[in-house]
Amino acid sequence: MSRLTSLSRSVEGARVLVTGAASGMGRATAHLFADEGARVFLLDVDGEAVASVASEVLGAHGDRCAGFAVCDVSRPAD
Repeated sequence: MSRLTSLSRSVEGARVLVTGAASGMGRATAHLFADEGARVFLLDVDGEAVASVASEVLGAHGDRCAGFAVCDVSRPAD
């Protein structure tokens, strides 16, 4: 088994789901992952706000924002 310290920590090219992405830590996390080269998909219960953050990420990082959806991850139906 490889030691954690010897593994790559790069997220470049990874696909990442960010919950609570419409504000605060979720918004910052979405931008950080995109800054590091990951493709991000944003999730939040606030449709207008998550669309706005997706637009920000697209504007700052181009195609690194894969999209967004309105959902409540605490509800299995969503």
